[in-house]
Amino acid sequence: SKHHNCYGDCPMSTLSVDTIQGKTTAGTVDFPSGTVVQQVNSPDNAVTSDRTYQSTTSTSFAHMTNFDIKITPKFASSKILYIGAFNLYAQSGAGYGYISLFQHISGGSATQVSTSSAFGSGAISHSQYMQVPVIHMMTPNTTNEITYKIYTKANSSSGGVYLGWNSSAGALDNGTNFCAIEIRA
Repeated sequence: SKHHNCYGDCPMSTLSVDTIQGKTTAGTVDFPSGTVVQQVNSPDNAVTSDRTYQSTTSTSFAHMTNFDIKITPKFASSKILYIGAFNLYAQSGAGYGYISLFQHISGGSATQVSTSSAFGSGAISHSQYMQVPVIHMMTPNTTNEITYKIYTKANSSSGGVYLGWNSSAGALDNGTNFCAIEIRA
């Protein structure tokens, strides 16, 4: 029989497994830094089972409950990347429409993630529809469930701000997609 020692260029092999199990804890497999651990998403399907749009005339940020997304980090040191694209409309009386991301860690209260507490993650002028991006990278330092929540507000209560609505969509949400991605730190 011939004995082969392979250093450098070796023939390729296939590794087939049904389960990868953690060495210390069965349900936890560690990942290298920068690896996507998990993702949750809420795509816009524009079908009858889709969420409905929401609106407010409030001049303080109001929670748009139909646009929540939950993730439970596997590692306390992980980063969470939130990426959203939201169809936003502000009526002329609103002056401006604002959108902001809040983070609610189970057992705590919702806190604003956006760097500007007054303007949030984005703003639009009145009388227009705009696709507004909401992108944030957070380090929540927890393995508790996190709910990411979208809030909107108007500059003036004389008009409404509509999230996920356009004139051809009826009651169905239209033009919103968002996800939360856990990335190993």
